[in-house]
Amino acid sequence: MGGVESEKKPLVGVEGAWPVLLRLMGGLGFVLPRRRSSGHYEIAYVRLIPMVGITAAISWHFLRFEKKFTNVAYDVFMDIVLYTANVANIFYAFAVALYRRQDTCRFFGSLDGTLKPARTWVSCAAFLFFSLFVAFFLGLNYIMLDWADVSLFHWICLTLIISSLPSFLDLYLATLISAVVQMYRRLADGLSRRARPRTQLGHPSIGHPGSGFFSASIPHRPIGSHRCSSLSNVGAIVVQCEEVSELVHMFNQIFSVSVLLTSGAFLGKMMNGSYYLAFTVDQPKVFYGSIIYLVTEVSRFYLLCRQADSLKEAHSMLEDALLALHQCRDTPPEDRDSLLSQLVHLKSRPAHIAIGSVGVLGSDVLVTCVNVALTYTAIVFQYRPTEGE
Repeated sequence: MGGVESEKKPLVGVEGAWPVLLRLMGGLGFVLPRRRSSGHYEIAYVRLIPMVGITAAISWHFLRFEKKFTNVAYDVFMDIVLYTANVANIFYAFAVALYRRQDTCRFFGSLDGTLKPARTWVSCAAFLFFSLFVAFFLGLNYIMLDWADVSLFHWICLTLIISSLPSFLDLYLATLISAVVQMYRRLADGLSRRARPRTQLGHPSIGHPGSGFFSASIPHRPIGSHRCSSLSNVGAIVVQCEEVSELVHMFNQIFSVSVLLTSGAFLGKMMNGSYYLAFTVDQPKVFYGSIIYLVTEVSRFYLLCRQADSLKEAHSMLEDALLALHQCRDTPPEDRDSLLSQLVHLKSRPAHIAIGSVGVLGSDVLVTCVNVALTYTAIVFQYRPTEGE
């Protein structure tokens, strides 16, 4: 009975699907919209307080940062590039939260009532994970830093800038992409059920390609419960397809530059980490710390790229479902024309996560960044500066 009751739970929005992460991002000032009990989203201006506090602390730390571009040591140059890229990513995320707050409200509102609510144990596990994550990197930086020249303020700010805040931003983007993917898959599943002959209604629908960590939260239903009757005619199907396409467009409008900065920061982190990996073999603390940082960065960026790939796969599933419905024998000719027009429209505008205006996010970007970092490391190792230079 418990499983049946959980299946009947009403679908929720992003705050109900990932409550711990969204509250954490709201508490840090990266997410200003907050859902009211009425179902509407409003701007929680009280969240500007942590935003201003973190911005002031990072700005002060940035101005007091000991390393400068004028220093001769090449590893110092690598450090300042990585540090500056992370600061730019964090500050731009705050700017997006502030200046795109109304667009973010509309985006969250479009996802409201479409996602499966989080289970209690998942929320508890997420809270434990985030707590251990921050504690781990505080401890790692405590071991790696030279405390002769480091203050407590520097230690905390460096942990926030280098590891904690960028990690939370990556997870935030990945969850939003996952929510859009779920919308696509639910619509494709509903269309495939409608296209299937009556004798096959008991058979499973079009298979879902895996999407990593987030795939477990996708309910196996045609679409949201409040929209179950919206696929009764072709006009409603066209509207649903336009709605999910608009979700991708809204995401890219709000977050495409953030994805660009995240990708650039990842490349910088790969080059920085691989550089230290090549030159600190005789320094165990820095060497193993660099390995941990590299593994963490690759895992996070892979998760983000995997969600972007899942969106492309879900878009293809929707195209296949529309084609199957178009080819049904009982589909009227006028409906076939509408379905074909919508299918052509989807093929001409495939869903993707934009990297600014320069590319499309996917696993190929991850592979390219890793290859660039490895090539760079090989070149630097071959022409590494000697002592006294």
